[in-house]
Amino acid sequence: MVTFLSPLYLGAQTISGKIYSGAYLKPLYKISVRSGIKSTKTDTQGAFTLELTTGEPLIISDNKHHTQEIAYQRILQQKDHNFYLTPTASSYSQVLQNNDVEIIHNPSFENIFDYTFLSDTLIILSYMNSESKTSAGKDEYTNCALTAMRYGEVFDRQILPDYINRLHVDPFGQLFLEGSESCHIVTRSGKKLVLNTVDSDNFYDQILPMYAVEGDFIFYQYPYAYIPQVSHRIFSRKDRTSYPIRFIRNEGYFDKVEDDLIMLSPREVKLAKDYSKETGINYRLFSTFIRSYYLLRDISHPYAPGFSQGENILIFDHMNDWLFAHDMLGNPIDSVSIYHNSLNREELIQIIQDKSDEKLYTHHDKAGVQYIRKLDAGTGGSGRPYKIYHPFAEMVKIFEGYVYYLHRDPKNTDTRHLIREKLPF
Repeated sequence: MVTFLSPLYLGAQTISGKIYSGAYLKPLYKISVRSGIKSTKTDTQGAFTLELTTGEPLIISDNKHHTQEIAYQRILQQKDHNFYLTPTASSYSQVLQNNDVEIIHNPSFENIFDYTFLSDTLIILSYMNSESKTSAGKDEYTNCALTAMRYGEVFDRQILPDYINRLHVDPFGQLFLEGSESCHIVTRSGKKLVLNTVDSDNFYDQILPMYAVEGDFIFYQYPYAYIPQVSHRIFSRKDRTSYPIRFIRNEGYFDKVEDDLIMLSPREVKLAKDYSKETGINYRLFSTFIRSYYLLRDISHPYAPGFSQGENILIFDHMNDWLFAHDMLGNPIDSVSIYHNSLNREELIQIIQDKSDEKLYTHHDKAGVQYIRKLDAGTGGSGRPYKIYHPFAEMVKIFEGYVYYLHRDPKNTDTRHLIREKLPF
């Protein structure tokens, strides 16, 4: 009797999936899909079937989209095999542009260094002296001015204490001025803004890490000292307890911990235990950090921002290309693959949320030219690139469908103007 073994039993794995455009979420035709020496192309419905080569990555490519390379183990972990290609910025038929560029605020005697949005009000920080440097090389801002604008008109303007560094709006809608030595909360009384000094330690430890509030629950991010790991946590104001809902870590770092541990000298073991006493983290995890002093080790922290969108909490793991969704109790709901972190020759700067409608966008840089793409949180797909008109844009933010940024005047690089452009998405 002859027994025939299935391809899966022999070690071969056949997968079926679909390739979509991140721009339109529509199927893509004739996209190359390859694993080792085996390859195929998608049909008119974007579908493909391919036998994987064990250990080889899945490579999806097309001349108008960024190539995706998915590791073999990652393919096996995915719940489905739907992939969303991101259009390239070099494909000019895909790039969106807008010549409607507005200068929102450009006082000739000031240099804007931060701004934010508080409900329907635009808040701008500027200084009236050239920036100087402290002994540590950091910028000091003197003669700070706080300008409040609504519908393009200034309704309040104040001179602030020196050494204000930036603005911060917390999930409760409170506006803070972060200073070098003190912090202030800004409240509105009629058409006037009122400043009250708050405890700096409380601001940095409790207010700054928060990114979402729902009922009695506060969602916040805790980056570990020395260890490249971020904990997304939930705090209950009702019973005053806190617990983690998601750990994001640099997997390459943790893969080397045990090997590095056995190579530590007695002096280095003592150093690791000193770090442990300082942080409360197991001393073994510091082995790779210590070995990085003289070996090539990736100890970079993962970029892992969190956002509230609708009834979900979204947590991005850009280092490992995952997007996780949790409910408002912190329970995991779903996860999808993302690939916009590793676009060819483009650097991911940040994920931006438009607080007016909770939509998400990616912000990339390519040799000084910057692009905005709309992000679909349900699929992880990114859309067509919108090219920001001025190169080297600074402090890029999005509000009510407009992209705002600071631009240095080429004729006077000490002065930055606030500019906005309407997004076509």
